[in-house]
Amino acid sequence: MEKKTLNVTGMTCASCARAIEKSVSKVEGVSNASVNFATEKLIVEFDESKASIEKIKEAVERAGYGVLDDVEETIREVTIPISGMTCASCARAIEKSISKLSGIKDVSVNLASEKARVVYDSSQVRLSEIKNAIIKAGYTPLEIEKTSYEDLHQERKQKEINSLFKKVCHCKCICSSTFIDCYGTCGGSFAARDNSARKTSFEFCACTGNIGNSNCHCRI
Repeated sequence: MEKKTLNVTGMTCASCARAIEKSVSKVEGVSNASVNFATEKLIVEFDESKASIEKIKEAVERAGYGVLDDVEETIREVTIPISGMTCASCARAIEKSISKLSGIKDVSVNLASEKARVVYDSSQVRLSEIKNAIIKAGYTPLEIEKTSYEDLHQERKQKEINSLFKKVCHCKCICSSTFIDCYGTCGGSFAARDNSARKTSFEFCACTGNIGNSNCHCRI
């Protein structure tokens, strides 16, 4: 059995997630399909001798949604110090030379700091080729300061978390006959007043109904 996680696009509600699960489950060889609407991910288990990722993607598309290819492991970002630049034309010449390479996602050269920021697909172009492009433009690449793939990975994860919060933070809670607006994340501490006007503190997740989550900021 093979288990894969796919990024799904186009969902707007929980019904979308169920529609995808239903469509993927019909693919021969698929034993389990689970969609997390909040994180926009499909987790699918299948027999690789009967089903394939391509067939699963087609099932998602038939349901009216898209699949985003996960290429993060090949995306790299580097900051390359460069010597020899004297004007803005030098910076543009370097950008032009690097941009001609296949696999370059973004390139920007800062004349003031004498550095080039390059985002590239390491499956298509090597760092040595980028350096050679700088040399061909007439300038000298110095020692790489750092690769920041980890930063890109962290940024992507943070976007997923922010997306999760946006989808679950708009909720209403009812406790002791009092409406409580939920702000921030889905879980939280809040205080409710009962009929005798005594103030009672609770730890309550407004979206899941679970008790004991204190990561949110809810108020009456």
